Order: sequence, then C-alpha cells, then structure tokens
Amino acid sequence: MTDAKFLVLTVKGSNPQVREYKKRRFHPKDRLGCFPCKAKKVKCDQAKPVCARCSRSPGCRCQYQEVGYPTASSKFDEPPLGFSVLAAMPSWAPIVANTILQPHLRAIGSGTPATRQTPVHALLYHAANNLDTAFGKPLEPGLWDLTCQHPHLLASILAASACDMRLRAPADPLPHRIAECSLLSVALHLFQPALEQPLNQARSDALLLTSMLLNHLAFASVDTDEGNPVAHGLAFCGSSSLGSGGFGWLALSMGLKPLLMATEAFREESVLVPIFQASGDQDQTFPPPQDSLDHVPAAWLRLASGVGCLQEPIRSLAGIRALPPSPQNALGYVQFVGTLEPEFLQLLYSGDERAMWALGCWLGLMGHLDTRWSRGRVQRDGAAIRSFLLSSGVCQRRGEDGAMWTQLIHDYDCIYTSASSSVDRKATILPRP
Repeated sequence: MTDAKFLVLTVKGSNPQVREYKKRRFHPKDRLGCFPCKAKKVKCDQAKPVCARCSRSPGCRCQYQEVGYPTASSKFDEPPLGFSVLAAMPSWAPIVANTILQPHLRAIGSGTPATRQTPVHALLYHAANNLDTAFGKPLEPGLWDLTCQHPHLLASILAASACDMRLRAPADPLPHRIAECSLLSVALHLFQPALEQPLNQARSDALLLTSMLLNHLAFASVDTDEGNPVAHGLAFCGSSSLGSGGFGWLALSMGLKPLLMATEAFREESVLVPIFQASGDQDQTFPPPQDSLDHVPAAWLRLASGVGCLQEPIRSLAGIRALPPSPQNALGYVQFVGTLEPEFLQLLYSGDERAMWALGCWLGLMGHLDTRWSRGRVQRDGAAIRSFLLSSGVCQRRGEDGAMWTQLIHDYDCIYTSASSSVDRKATILPRP
C-alpha cells in the first residue's frame, strides 16, 4: 500500500495586495425606533416625543414601544428585550413562578400553548422592572420569598403587571388582557380561602399586599371603548345597576379598611412598613376628626351638614385638593377611601347627589396624578357623574339650595380642568349642560 499524496490548496501569496479578512464587530438590530420608521424600514433617530422623519410627514403619528416583550416561545432563563434583571431576584424566578401558577391556570382553561396570552415570565420581568402602582413597586427584591409562599399574591402581582402592559401597548392589548383576566381569576379564587386561615406575620403581609393589588386592578380595569361617557352615565340614574356595575370597585376598596384593622398586631414587623410610612401612619390612614374646618369651602360644608357619613370625606377632599400632585403623594390621594363608611356607599346606591358629587370630585383629584391606571376611570366616571348631576336639575333649584349647587358644579369643573405646574396632564373633557 503506497502512501497517499495530499494536496493543500492555499491562496497565500497569490495576491499579496488583498488585505487579510477580519471579522466585523457585531451590531445588534435596532429595536428602539418608532413604529412608522419600522414600517418603512428606515433609520429612526429615536427623538421623543416625535422623531425627525415623522415630524416632516404631516399626519404621521410617531409612537414608540416602551418595552419589548418576548413571545411564548422565548426561554425562561433569558430576560426579554428592554428589561434589566434585578440582581436580588434569582435567575430561576420565572421557572418557579410558572411552576406555581400553571396548575391554577390550567384549572380555569388558561395557560395552555393554544391560549394567546402574555407568558408568565414576561409578566414577571415587567413586574420587577417597570410596574409601578399607587403604593410603589409591589415586587421589591425583599418580597420575592413572600410572593413564592403565597400563590394568591403572585397571581395578583402578575395580573397587575398584565394590566400595566395592556395600558402601555394600545396597539395590541388582547394578549395582556387575556393574561390579566386569567391571573385575576386565579388570585380571587385563592384569596378567599387565604382569608380564613389563622394570621401570622407572613400571611398578614401577603393578604394586605394582595388586597391592595386587587383594589388597584379594580380601579384600573375600565373599558374606555364603551362609547359616549354621557351615555354610560345613565347607569348612575337607576339604583338597580349601581351595586354591581357603577360602584363595585369602590365597595372592594372599602374592604381594605377592616383588613388593616385585623392585621394591626403585625404592623411593626411588617415588610410593608415603607408603604405605611409613605402613607403617614395609622392616624393618617384613618384621619381623626379635626376641630378646624377653615380649609373647607362654605358650599362644601353646607352640602355635608346633617349627614355624618359625608363630613369626613368632604374634609378629606379639601385637604387632598391642597396636596401637590406628585407620585410621592399618591398614597395621600387615596386616603379619601379610608374615610368612607358603609352608609356612604348606600347613599351612592340610592343615587344621592351629595355622595355622587363627593365621589366625582375625588376622581377628578385623582386625575391630577395623570397615571395610566387612573386615567380611564377618571375620564369616564367623572363625566358620567357630572352628566347625572346636571340631568337631576340640581342647578335649577331655587333659593340657597340652587346657589349652593351652582357653586358645587363650578368647583367640580375647576377640579377637572385646572392645570398644574408640576404635572403636565390633559384636562378631562366633560359634557356641558
């Protein structure tokens, strides 16, 4: 057997003038441009609020995607585009969250590959990095262990995350809406039996945080595509529709007050101490009556005279009106709900104009914060309540009563249309008589 002969092919020396090939540096695809530039496949300078190309195109709506969300086929151990993973959260957190929730999601017919909804790991990353509520970020690093121990808390956090993603992505909100409804159903299903268990420190914290998130979701879940808000205001004219439709979110919010009282023994060692401190203390959560009412307008005092359940809410409204509209004061704005008694809710159910006016004013003050989660409720229900009051003919009443209501409606409109130097917000458009 003879030795094989090998031929080596080479181009070395054949053309010395040709430079040596060097691998080019990797350039990631630009994903931060606006939607019109992406559609035209042109480079976007990413100027905000309007890029240079869109500014030169009349009628072109420049819109950016704030964050990139992964598809259902993305790996659990890879963070979605646009997210920076919190160092305190373990890398296996999405797998754990998915493992905890999948049995409950399947039980309600959700969470399967055929379901077109935002995946759990995308919701978790958004909750850890971008979600912000009236009481701060619900998934702080120190709360991860507590969240894993209580599935109702995990489901409520991810439902709030899906709600926030839906409000951020008006172009395609359906996957986020499906995830929001599915996880909210799981949270409510698990929350009820958790309320019946004996309290300890961890259960107390989990129940409180879950209740806050459920209230947040109830307030933010508003269908703004119902048509004319004036037509929606007809729901306030019949008491038969008030309990389930008009004020169900408020009844749920008022349920937080007895829960706070029941868990008072665990307050000092709670991981939610920063939330309690941000809202003041227990005395500020449930403000005691004060002798001085100098800051309350005369027409407001006359409205609440002789009605005990209206006096504290009216005093609270006057204090909130003087509060600067900033994220740091968001908890101060929701103090109004802590002043409400069951009798106030009964007045709303019966269509009482005084209670309606007080609730509408508070919604208008909440609009001063101009947050994504409050905007829909403020614009829709604020206009509906005003429409109800005007249709009741309160301004056409004779004597001092008519003069009082004329002033009250004027104050109502001022709350909704007043501008603030600290917040650039859009004035709510209210129907005129």
